[in-house]
Amino acid sequence: MEAVHRGLQNDDGTVTRLADHAKQTDSSLDLTWASTALKCDWHTWLDSLGSDHFPIAVKLKCLKDHRQSRQAYVIRWDKFRQTLLQTPSG
Repeated sequence: MEAVHRGLQNDDGTVTRLADHAKQTDSSLDLTWASTALKCDWHTWLDSLGSDHFPIAVKLKCLKDHRQSRQAYVIRWDKFRQTLLQTPSG
C-alpha cells in the first residue's frame, strides 16, 4: 500500500473481532487504511454493543491550513464611473 501512499491505522495488537467459539481466538480482522497525508487517531470502542466486532473510531486531526492567501482588490465603481465621465472620448 506504500506505492499508493496509504498507511495502516490500526494499533498493533488491538483486537477488532471477538472469538465466537473456544477453537477461535480474538483477532484483528478489521483493517483501516488511510492516506499517509492524513493525521489520524484510531481506536476501538471498549463496548462491542453485542457484536463480535468492536466499533472502530477514526478521528482526523486538523492541520494548519497551508493555503496561500490572495489579495483581494476593492473596486470603487463610483470613482470608476466618474473617471469615465471626465475622460474625453476620442
